[in-house]
Amino acid sequence: MKKHTYTYTARCKALVIFSKPTADLYDEPYLNEIEELSIDNAFAFQVDLTKFPQVKRLFIASKDPYTIEDLVHLQQLEELNTNCFLPENTKKMKQLKKLTLSDQALLCVPKDLKDSSVTCLTLHYYQKGDPPIPMPAFVYQMTKLEQLELTLCNFSVLSEEINNLTQLSVLELKCSMTYLEDFPSLSGLINLRHLVVNGETVQGQLRPKFALFSKILEQVCQLGELETLDIGNWYPKNQKERIAFEGKKNSLPDIFASFPKLKKLYITWMKLDYLPPTIFKMYTLEELNIISNYLAEEELHSLQQELPQLKIVGKGHNTSRF
Repeated sequence: MKKHTYTYTARCKALVIFSKPTADLYDEPYLNEIEELSIDNAFAFQVDLTKFPQVKRLFIASKDPYTIEDLVHLQQLEELNTNCFLPENTKKMKQLKKLTLSDQALLCVPKDLKDSSVTCLTLHYYQKGDPPIPMPAFVYQMTKLEQLELTLCNFSVLSEEINNLTQLSVLELKCSMTYLEDFPSLSGLINLRHLVVNGETVQGQLRPKFALFSKILEQVCQLGELETLDIGNWYPKNQKERIAFEGKKNSLPDIFASFPKLKKLYITWMKLDYLPPTIFKMYTLEELNIISNYLAEEELHSLQQELPQLKIVGKGHNTSRF
């Protein structure tokens, strides 16, 4: 019986290699058609990537340290997702726009990565047992970036060198604030339109210090061109931590006059009892996500009357505690 070491989906032109490939893989008639290639354990499987010249999306991982062989022959490659070390000559991959690097891949990147065509970079760094690290310096040198996403990154420092990335229109910091003591100015990000600065969103993740939230809001208020802002999942553990309140009721500082162009605002999972007054005057706002707060039905009704064009997401997930 033939041992299956890979699966091919013709409709998606996708190949998944999940075990050491048998020799007959390279005899398959569809190799020149494959556009999406996934390899589970590159170190163990030693797949010959030259056999897949039309690949546009490559997902390659390794359980052991592994350096990807030269990728220049993959001239159609648009997206690369890996925890493996990158090869040299990334700047020769002219179609590569989207790059996702995980764990060990962040620790040693080729010098010419800053000159690559990559415009969208996603980072994951969650090495269990290892101490947090500053965000690697190579990121601040990638001045062509338009999108930067940190997801579950154990970083100890975000440098103000992030302002070198003047082409950024999207910055997403998700579940990556746990070990930060400070938050940098973002005033140099003049093209930023979409910002996500989440607190804890992964169950079991160590929560960031709530004191950091005030520093984040101070810097975010400099970004008057924002169209989307997500500051969800920040909430005080007790009454002493609250930064805006009336009696026993918790809220947010009334900072929203700083965002005259805002279209979408996410304030989910924040234990809010009432909304800052300025939100009722945000006439450009198209969507407000309030899932898992304590906002009273009467207040939400008044908001809808004041802003009839506004889509309020999560009304049914709010119950006043007063």
